[in-house]
Amino acid sequence: MVPPGLADINPAVNAVQSLLAVRQDGRWRIAQLQNTPAAFHGRPDLSDQLTGELRAELRTIQ
Repeated sequence: MVPPGLADINPAVNAVQSLLAVRQDGRWRIAQLQNTPAAFHGRPDLSDQLTGELRAELRTIQ
């Protein structure tokens, strides 16, 4: 998440989302949405990796 008024993400609030969609009657519908904090307890390398990936994506849209 990029806080209002800032240009960089806040790694403390990183999260991982999963979305499951199904097609019913010719239309796509969300069947399940999960949002999990990306805490990576005891694995700061994974947290840093995710933050790097998110920052790279952010640069593509700025």
